[in-house]
Amino acid sequence: MNFTCDDAAAMPYESDKFDLVVESTMFVQITDVKLARQIASEMLRVTKPFEYILVIDWRYSKPRNSTYLGVSQKRIKEMFSVGKHSKIICQTSGALIPPIGRLISKYLHPMYFWTAAIMPILVGQKSTLIQKTSS
Repeated sequence: MNFTCDDAAAMPYESDKFDLVVESTMFVQITDVKLARQIASEMLRVTKPFEYILVIDWRYSKPRNSTYLGVSQKRIKEMFSVGKHSKIICQTSGALIPPIGRLISKYLHPMYFWTAAIMPILVGQKSTLIQKTSS
């Protein structure tokens, strides 16, 4: 495994190189729709056909803060050309939205996962597995 720090919108890798490309909490901070699509396109470009992209991000925008743009399923479908160049394999729930998650973790920690299970609207983080379907 190699870690590099480069421009996500213009990755210095050949096409169809990786079996797995992972993004974690980056897209929520990219409010420029064009830039987000460019990065997603690059992620698709460097992923081998029929291999995977894992997107782990927050699905809600931060209230009263324009520097965060939620990564909804609709946004994922648009960024990754789902139906044309990729397909969603599965989605799993992650952390609760931070204010509620922190409160429950501090005072009612045994209730954290129970809360996520019975109130899925409070789950703020989602992991989405995407499969590239063409070159």
